[in-house]
Amino acid sequence: MHDSAVAVDGLSLRNVGKRFGTIWVLTDLNIDVHRGEIHGLIGPNGAGKTTVINIATGIYQPTSGSIALGGTDVTRMPAHLRARHGLGRSFQGARLFDKLDVRTNIRISVEQRRRHSGESTASAPVLADVETLMQQTNLDAVASREVGSLPYGVRKQVELARSCGFASRALLLDEPTAGLAPDEIDRVLGIIRSNRDRLAILIVEHDMEVIMSMCDRITVIDAGRTLMTGTPAEVQQDPDVISAYLGVDE
Repeated sequence: MHDSAVAVDGLSLRNVGKRFGTIWVLTDLNIDVHRGEIHGLIGPNGAGKTTVINIATGIYQPTSGSIALGGTDVTRMPAHLRARHGLGRSFQGARLFDKLDVRTNIRISVEQRRRHSGESTASAPVLADVETLMQQTNLDAVASREVGSLPYGVRKQVELARSCGFASRALLLDEPTAGLAPDEIDRVLGIIRSNRDRLAILIVEHDMEVIMSMCDRITVIDAGRTLMTGTPAEVQQDPDVISAYLGVDE
């Protein structure tokens, strides 16, 4: 048996725990990510951040607790069914169809979302969605390029565009700006902001400037436990967070 997740218009993790063998990597974790919100998840290396994403998306099953997506309990739902229910994610390393061009990569994600959600294509054709995503991501110039031929930063933008094209309820982003140049980071952040109104967005990121400037709320975890959830200002002022993670200026 598992506890009931709270009905949230987005993603809710309630009292989630995860044990590998005898080691608990997460304990009683609670996160609510609302539609229209960018919610940050931070913590030291090994705190359990990627494990949270893997549990939310169904890669791992929680040992305890519950997960809800759009008010539906998905705790025991496999990953592919959670995806069909509107959950999208990105990975630390871009996972794309390297032999296909950029526009086709994005079109596939939009078509999958439409098919799984039952959206009508009569009033809003698939290609209209694709072109909107291409404009949001500034990928028009490379639309016909084979993805495998593109540099790392552009590939990250293509993956983010695909994730946004697929997700209809919630989007989980695992270090979307890692390894990017400053101008590439700006473009990625613009893509995320342009999709915030229609999605619940959870972002794991080590760049504190990105987290503090982007997020409405932030959950801080350490050794699998929640230290706090609050606004960026509250997080930066919390003594436990400063001690465990942010550090103190000399």
